[in-house]
Amino acid sequence: MMQPYLLLWFIRYFSGEEGYSETFGWLCACGIGAISFMKVTLLNLKNWMEDQLAMKMKIASCALVYRKVLRIQSAESSSHTSLGQLVNILSNDVSRFQNATPFFCYVWASPLQLIVAIGILWSEIGPSCLVALLLFVTVLPFQGFSGHMLAKFRHAFSICSDKRIHLIHEVITSIRAIKMYTWEKLFIAVLKIARKNELASLRRLCIVRSANNAFSNCTAKGILFLCLMTYVYTGHLLQADKVYITVTIVNSLRTSITVYFVLAVFGISDVLVSCQRLQSILEIEERDEKGVTLTSNINPRPIPKACSLLVHEVAARWSTTTTKNVLSFVSCSVSAGELLAIIGPVGSGKGSLLHAIMRELPLLSGKVFVQGKLAYAAQNPWVFSSTVRENILFGKPFNASKFTEVVKVCALDCDLKLFPKGDLTMVGENGSALSGGQKARINLARAIYSDADIYLLDDPLSAVDAHVGRYIFDNCIMKYLKHKVRVLVTHQEQYIKAASSILVLKEGHVEFYGSYQELMNKSFEIDSLVQKNDILASKQGVAKSKQDEKFIHLDREGMICAVYLVS
Repeated sequence: MMQPYLLLWFIRYFSGEEGYSETFGWLCACGIGAISFMKVTLLNLKNWMEDQLAMKMKIASCALVYRKVLRIQSAESSSHTSLGQLVNILSNDVSRFQNATPFFCYVWASPLQLIVAIGILWSEIGPSCLVALLLFVTVLPFQGFSGHMLAKFRHAFSICSDKRIHLIHEVITSIRAIKMYTWEKLFIAVLKIARKNELASLRRLCIVRSANNAFSNCTAKGILFLCLMTYVYTGHLLQADKVYITVTIVNSLRTSITVYFVLAVFGISDVLVSCQRLQSILEIEERDEKGVTLTSNINPRPIPKACSLLVHEVAARWSTTTTKNVLSFVSCSVSAGELLAIIGPVGSGKGSLLHAIMRELPLLSGKVFVQGKLAYAAQNPWVFSSTVRENILFGKPFNASKFTEVVKVCALDCDLKLFPKGDLTMVGENGSALSGGQKARINLARAIYSDADIYLLDDPLSAVDAHVGRYIFDNCIMKYLKHKVRVLVTHQEQYIKAASSILVLKEGHVEFYGSYQELMNKSFEIDSLVQKNDILASKQGVAKSKQDEKFIHLDREGMICAVYLVS
């Protein structure tokens, strides 16, 4: 605001008015140069600090959403969130903080600048400046209303965008079935409708934004015209210095009030919508860990009996909307060096028990005591796009001797010799295709290499041949992991004979818990149970794969993982 005043005095000095000496002219010239230098320096410093703050807010918001997703219950996540919504939030909504932060200061700076400008104009053109003040104040409610409408249309556009992204994700993941049943035209029509609704919402948003911008551009010129016209009609004579100072002040106010202030209103409306969407994610119910006790302060190489697992009278259900428990008063315990085999028909709660141990299933009652670090090998194996080595290491440091031993006990050494580049062969979407047995062994090797204390193995031997399964069971589970706590879900009787204890589940209840010899003495119908499981094993794998596709477990270091680690 001082620069226009100095320019006004500078013009009066060159006009030859009395009271303006040469020294005063030099001072005005130096002041104009100094103010221009300070403006450039301080403005760039302000922009740098605002960009830094905006980037921190964006990163903090992404980290907050990511940590929240790690703590959401699997059942709650599938009903309250979608992949499209999360992608939209992390790509678009958090960017609103970065886009709006540079204009937040104009919420208070613009009104303050308006007051100072009116004071300057009052000293030059008198009460005629009140016309400018009245018009600027009249504009503010319109800006508030337009900001409210923009927030409303922005929220509607975000919902339509979420639906479209979710539909595209569903189509891509189910493209094989769509091609098989020739449903291309049907899904194209559905996507076109979703895209049409999204474009309609975007069109309404752009119309309101454009109308507001057009109004803002016309406001300054209208205010300037009415202000000078009022000055003339009140009996004053227009002079160059009066016109200059009025034009300069009004133009500066136009930039501050009708541009930056408008952008601040738009930014705040967008940020409020983004905060509401972030809040909807943060308010989702988290995993209830009240019944799980974790202890990890043990030696890296635990001595016998240093790590253990105890499940006591556990009852749980996946969703609060259902009344049937998936687990009802289940109890078992495993110490270091012991193997617990869990068997039972499909839907008996074997996988739910493992999820309860990993804190993925909220407990209604009972306790779970975990002493040590957990590693989980899922029944439905998968690999990510990288080398075989990276799929096994999964962020862990490479140890050549340990890696070779793990590959050997998981029966992967022969497969690696057949790969073009050995363990450096690319696998996944952009690499070599792997069989189900190879994926299962890589999945198991990833868990073994994590060097955990407690291993939860969800039927990793069902996808391999009988002789390969026997080799992995003898050399990996029974020999390499002999000092660890092992929990094995299986459907094959030849493996449960070597177990330290056996847990038989049926409809979430414990049918039997004890040794294999005790199981035989009770004349338990183990043969019919195992045969039934063998027949339905493939169906169970399909059902679990659908659940695993909806929610991929994430480890504590922030990487997508089939090995679930708890430190």
